[in-house]
Amino acid sequence: MAMLPEITLLVLAFVILLTDLFVPLATMRKWAPLGAMLGLAVSLVLLFALPTESSLFGGRFVMDEVTWWFKLVFLVSGFLVVGFSADLMSGKHIRKDQLLESPSEFLVVLLFTLTGMLYLVSSRDMVTMYVSLELATIPLFVLAAWRKRDELSEEAGMKYL
Repeated sequence: MAMLPEITLLVLAFVILLTDLFVPLATMRKWAPLGAMLGLAVSLVLLFALPTESSLFGGRFVMDEVTWWFKLVFLVSGFLVVGFSADLMSGKHIRKDQLLESPSEFLVVLLFTLTGMLYLVSSRDMVTMYVSLELATIPLFVLAAWRKRDELSEEAGMKYL
């Protein structure tokens, strides 16, 4: 029960990725950000439904008040990032060269980063902390070098590594 927000984000990421296989790109540009925001809202509701004191896996995954507040900040920040990047995915108010080529992949990478951050604040073991840190940072390498045709984006990705 303490891992419901994280599980919701992982399921949401895989649903968006699988939906991208069968739905046309124009439809994904319009509906993928809304679906991601809906999933993040569900994850926020589940966070509010959780007890503030619980642990799993012999104390390796802990939910306390500080963890709860950090998860709240991360989920609200993720909601805002998806909301602000919706124009980049749909093509409204931006130039053609700024348009994201695959909005669903962008959202999946963002959701994996967010899931890693949620796991990181709940971890109380070095192995769990290391795995969640990797889950949070490796997608950030991809986000830093997201624009394939932009030299500055490629340079940022190489420097991040």
